[in-house]
Amino acid sequence: TPNGKGEVWIMDADGDNARQILDESGSTCASPDGKYAVFQSKDGQGTGLFRLNLSSGEKKRLTTGADVWSTFSPDGKWVVFTRWAEQVA
Repeated sequence: TPNGKGEVWIMDADGDNARQILDESGSTCASPDGKYAVFQSKDGQGTGLFRLNLSSGEKKRLTTGADVWSTFSPDGKWVVFTRWAEQVA
């Protein structure tokens, strides 16, 4: 967060070819095959988790809600996350 907001960058294993892929995102993880990133963000429907195709740049909403700490299953077929619920009085 060098500029005060969460950013995600991608680069070659040797540190070359660094490029920013996400800005203003939180709770980001990468798939085991390196094809996707899942991240928390907001759009017109509110906060949720989104999947980013790292080669095409296509974004897809996965959830709606205060979902955080996402991670992929080892086979990359599932995304596991924590959902925060509103407190009921």
